[in-house]
Amino acid sequence: MTWTVGSAVRATFALVRDNFFAFFVTTLVATTPLLVVDIIEGGIVVSLAAGLLSNVLTAICLTVGTLQAMTGHRPDVAGLLRQIGRPNSGRLILLGVVQSLVIALGFTLVIPGIWVLALWMVATPAMVVDDLSVGAALDRSAALTRDRRWRTLGAFGACLIIAVVPLSIVNYLAIELAGGAEGSFTDFIVTWLVGAVLGTVMGCLPTVLYALLLQEKDGTTIAQLAIDRG
Repeated sequence: MTWTVGSAVRATFALVRDNFFAFFVTTLVATTPLLVVDIIEGGIVVSLAAGLLSNVLTAICLTVGTLQAMTGHRPDVAGLLRQIGRPNSGRLILLGVVQSLVIALGFTLVIPGIWVLALWMVATPAMVVDDLSVGAALDRSAALTRDRRWRTLGAFGACLIIAVVPLSIVNYLAIELAGGAEGSFTDFIVTWLVGAVLGTVMGCLPTVLYALLLQEKDGTTIAQLAIDRG
């Protein structure tokens, strides 16, 4: 079954809408280390490390949560946070670090970074479902996204724009109404809350794309997968 950018975007936002509380609260908890580092002004290196860790932990939790939701199970906050202690969580964290560093390095050249983002977009759900090694998960993602990388990027860009525009307005108005200056405690809290909403949307998208690509390339529906719910 062929999918489109529109169908991927609609599926992502429908899953976020139907499971918003569990996904949002989980993202808040997973990104708390970054909030703490920012508040105490831990420095740029520590902040980057905390941000990377927060993003990876969010990806692990929301990948499993999205798979659960797509197979008809209702994810809950406690269950999602337990995914941080999965047997393969070490490999998942390493995968996230490798992806983030290579993509960030690639973005210094602009186009290669965007292409690597598309190439490895579904590596995390591939590792969760098939318990792959880091290299095998990256290879699996490359195979699934082959001939669909522009479409994958289109879905990523569309979700990002749809989420970022209203959230930026909300972020600005909330800080203005609260009277918080840039770098103030209010600024940090509002940015954390708004960022968690964005993280929820973008954290679900790779798993949605994985399911669509899997069905298109292999004919396997998400309902046929044996998902380890932890």
